Amino acid sequence: MFYPATGEPSEIKPGHGEQFKLEELQGLIGGYIEPVCRFSDGSILFANEEGKLRYLPVNVRATEMYHARVATDGVIRGPAVLVAKGLVT
Repeated sequence: MFYPATGEPSEIKPGHGEQFKLEELQGLIGGYIEPVCRFSDGSILFANEEGKLRYLPVNVRATEMYHARVATDGVIRGPAVLVAKGLVT
């Protein structure tokens, strides 16, 4: 799933093959990616590594998912991508 900072989330699929490649995720996020948390089903939430430094808008949905998994008061800024287990190379 793709979670823009503003607007509605949308389902995404790998563009080439059965797994997302680094470059594809970087394109969706708009820069360097970082895995911010892993969920019990093996899915991973990725966000823009420089979101805070670039003052990107707060991503409310991604932040809520992050808080549900990680006990912290941090926020996710900019777009985020939730990738199911096994879909990242």
